[in-house]
Amino acid sequence: MKKYLVAFLLIMAMLGVSSCVSVKPDQEQSKAESSETPAESGPAESSEESKPFESVQETSESEEPTFEITGGSSQSEAEILQTNVRYTGKYREGEVWVAFKTGSKEEVDYSVTLENLTPGSKYLEANLYDENGTIQKPDSLNYNREHNNNTIAEAKESGRASTGWIKTLKPNTTYYLQLKGGSKAEYSLRITDPNLGYIPKNEDRMTVTDANQLDVASDQDRAPFLDLNTRYQGKYVEGYTWVAFTTGDGEDVNYSVTVENLTPGSKYLEANLFDEYGTIQKPDSLNYTREHNTNTIAEAKESGRAATGWIKTLKPNTTYYLQIKGGSKAEYSLRITDPNLGYIPKNEDRMTVTDANSLDVASDQDHAPILDLNTRYQGKYVEGYTWVAFTTGDGEDVNYSVTVENLTPGSKYLEANLFDEYGTIQKPDSLNYTREHN
Repeated sequence: MKKYLVAFLLIMAMLGVSSCVSVKPDQEQSKAESSETPAESGPAESSEESKPFESVQETSESEEPTFEITGGSSQSEAEILQTNVRYTGKYREGEVWVAFKTGSKEEVDYSVTLENLTPGSKYLEANLYDENGTIQKPDSLNYNREHNNNTIAEAKESGRASTGWIKTLKPNTTYYLQLKGGSKAEYSLRITDPNLGYIPKNEDRMTVTDANQLDVASDQDRAPFLDLNTRYQGKYVEGYTWVAFTTGDGEDVNYSVTVENLTPGSKYLEANLFDEYGTIQKPDSLNYTREHNTNTIAEAKESGRAATGWIKTLKPNTTYYLQIKGGSKAEYSLRITDPNLGYIPKNEDRMTVTDANSLDVASDQDHAPILDLNTRYQGKYVEGYTWVAFTTGDGEDVNYSVTVENLTPGSKYLEANLFDEYGTIQKPDSLNYTREHN
């Protein structure tokens, strides 16, 4: 079976120099090696479904009610909500009270999810009480409290959902949520009974149709859907931006998220992965070094190198969310890859260098021009990070070589680093020089 691979060379130096570059395969080949497949984890958990209790209207993914919260000004005037329904509301001032009734089962792990939908606003918090006004402390949280040590949910301006879980609520009992905040804000709220088997979400979010103009949202709740194995290009301006994707029906799939900064001189861009509740999903492996956040699944720097994280614990047919934020304005590319689809998306618009005496380069991996094998190219290095690419032939176990020569007397070093489509460095098997810089 023929194998083709696009590889990338990053060429960098200390001073402006002239150089020549060539990439060629060795004439001697050895027998083929077997390909290595990453280890897979065990089977996914099965979900338990049960009949919903009488006080709750059963919902489905195709017909999900979405209601506007009015709320009461005190616990005695609390507006009754259904469980497993997505509500939206507008917080103005003071306290807003709502209530819900639990089902007939004991030790149910109920959750309260709150999301701030207004960029630039302050926090919103939710506190849970019983009928006597005794606060009900959650058993677990997926966020860090900043304003109150008893909250069951606290939504910040990042647009990320915040969720608290509690399994000590009594069956067939009414409980009360007090909502209050630091400023006016729109929000979404949902109280989830896992026995109903469905996590309510916003079904009105759009799907991005133009891959060259990536639309984003300012919050998780309205994040537009992206297709898998598609290269998207967008412009980051400021704040928190969100997109979403849905996994396929395969289990234990090793999904990857790849982000690339396309703007020389800009600062970092980072991507964080969350589930519907706002719980961060930590990657199993990375091909980069984190500098700004210990939980990122991708962090793209000004070098133009692709940064990729892999994760194989995502559930099938489930929506996940990417939060993208950065240190400055920048253009970027993004792709979420399902290896079961058998295709690694890349930029098909990159040019091929036709004049070997005038080597064109790019400032990022995504736009690196294609070079022919076994051709001597001559170029001029000026500054920053420069990129070119080449495609391997159909032979297996070919001993390719990369040769770089500095043609400018008195200049400093030039170095070349080799990467694959994901931005993973490819280390050479042998060298004819002594490394000094990398």
